[in-house]
Amino acid sequence: MLVQKRSLKSQDCRCSPQKPLHFNDLLSVPQAQLKILRPLAPEVTVLLRQYSEGEGDLSNHDINSALSKALKDGEVIWIHFARAVVNSTDIPVPQSLGVLSVGGITYAFMHRIDGCSLDKLWPELTNAEKRSVQDQLEFILEKLRLLPVPNKYLGGGNPPQCVDCRIWKRTSPLWMESETQFNEFLLSGNRRSGMESYVEFIRPMFRENHRFV
Repeated sequence: MLVQKRSLKSQDCRCSPQKPLHFNDLLSVPQAQLKILRPLAPEVTVLLRQYSEGEGDLSNHDINSALSKALKDGEVIWIHFARAVVNSTDIPVPQSLGVLSVGGITYAFMHRIDGCSLDKLWPELTNAEKRSVQDQLEFILEKLRLLPVPNKYLGGGNPPQCVDCRIWKRTSPLWMESETQFNEFLLSGNRRSGMESYVEFIRPMFRENHRFV
């Protein structure tokens, strides 16, 4: 299971009242509106039925309750705060079995790829093996950069937003679609009195033709 959430590091802004999520909080599915972002595979539906008290088709309430029970009853083998999930046949990733979003948290179901994590194997690898890993990662990253942007909006989360932590935490307006809007967001919030002329001085230095990746 992959919990999709903004990075905790990005939330830890100066003067930010936001508290980091505790591990137990991640195992409690919020009782909120549920959205199925990608259809759930039959094996996921079967798993949820095992923890559901109802019969017949699963309602949103049934899915919330069953998912919470399944998480608490399961074994946590890996957890990470991720920003996006992409799809490419050339990149070795687990097969997606469905994605749903509840209360701002996105749950992605996928097949598990057995094996040992690279950080545990790294000290035992030879220089040639490490170079091989480097080459493989470069190939994967090149493929990722060639993928089309998953949507036309900037930022992460649902709805997608950008977070500015330079002085205090600011959240961008919804649905920024261009670098022009992003630049305006950067220039609009952290001004002090008398800085207007400086802001106008640096505004032309901001490019508006970067490629989104």
